[in-house]
Amino acid sequence: MTQATDIIGPDEAGTLAALLRERVRRSPQAEAYRQFEEASGEWVSWSWKRFASVVSRWRQALVKEGFKKGDRVAVMSRNCREWAAFDLAAQGLGLVIVPLYVNDRPDNLGLVLQNAGARLLLVENGDRARIEEGYVFITGRMKEIIVLANGEKVPLGDMEMAIALDRLFSQVMVIGEGKPYLAALVVLNPKEYPGFASGAGLADNLEDEQRSEQLEKLLVTRVAERLRDFPGYAAIRRVGVATEPWTIDNGLMTPTLKLRRERILQTCNEDMDRLYAGH
Repeated sequence: MTQATDIIGPDEAGTLAALLRERVRRSPQAEAYRQFEEASGEWVSWSWKRFASVVSRWRQALVKEGFKKGDRVAVMSRNCREWAAFDLAAQGLGLVIVPLYVNDRPDNLGLVLQNAGARLLLVENGDRARIEEGYVFITGRMKEIIVLANGEKVPLGDMEMAIALDRLFSQVMVIGEGKPYLAALVVLNPKEYPGFASGAGLADNLEDEQRSEQLEKLLVTRVAERLRDFPGYAAIRRVGVATEPWTIDNGLMTPTLKLRRERILQTCNEDMDRLYAGH
């Protein structure tokens, strides 16, 4: 039996963003992309609903970073679903994509970046970078992966980005390597915490609440809201709070502003023991 083709015409969706919305409305659980994941050695399928949620998170992240219509963003990646999601998010905001070939010569890439006026560079290996005065500064990694005790491989980048879109969280690090479930270590925004604490009946001084059950329950709920469109493996069961930010000066970030994950874990031994008590 031949399955009918569901075609969305230009009269129904005049833009790519509108086309995606209409496709999600019509067939949210239908397969949008199937991609081989080298890290897990498996083919992974994304539904239109999940793909749209990734596009939405990219849009929110770009807006939060102050990108405006006409700004240019560079992408150096092979064809993949992440490329497509970022591209749609950027186009939906009126940004201009500057594509770079992964196999191009370094001098060609440098020439493009020096003259394209791009504010952001997204790199295939998962690095995110900002471009200032002709220099490229690596600011983070998208494709960090941890393996849970049951063998489940969990990519961290999208999860951490989604949680960090909540202004209450200044910094986020998802953890769980070799553990039975995921947890998160967070640094709360000192400007947002007082209002949050007042509304929740918590102490104004974060140090007084750092390990309180009430604060953790509220944060777990808040994190779950940010991850509601993620697959089941992305559930965060515990949250630990750091009272000091992770910075270059205290050795918890690299000069290129990447989290030093192992060092952060070493400084949070007590939190690790508490978050995984009995495991």
